[in-house]
Amino acid sequence: MSSGLLAFAPMSEDVVVNRTVAGAYVDGNYVEGASSSFTVTASVQPMSQREQLILPEGVRERKSIILFTTVELKVVDEETGTSADVVNYLGEKYEVFQAPNYRMGVLDHFRIVALKENE
Repeated sequence: MSSGLLAFAPMSEDVVVNRTVAGAYVDGNYVEGASSSFTVTASVQPMSQREQLILPEGVRERKSIILFTTVELKVVDEETGTSADVVNYLGEKYEVFQAPNYRMGVLDHFRIVALKENE
């Protein structure tokens, strides 16, 4: 556990993250990128109703969580073909939607907003 995450330690837990690298065209056919899983230590919190109202229409009604972690997670990037990381939490899958980096020199961390995947 990194020293910066020690402030979150009493509320932290390990969560599994799935990451898929961008696919590519091979001989004119699209080939999905490889997937991998890794574990991050994070403080996972439910998103408040007030915070959900700030989200764009079309996603604010989805169940959402906030993760505080020192590990950068990926959001969708259509320009590079990057898929969003998927967080597995309490048997449900959440797609990383926002991942701002908070650098203050003492408690550097990411505040990850993740939305429950549509079923």
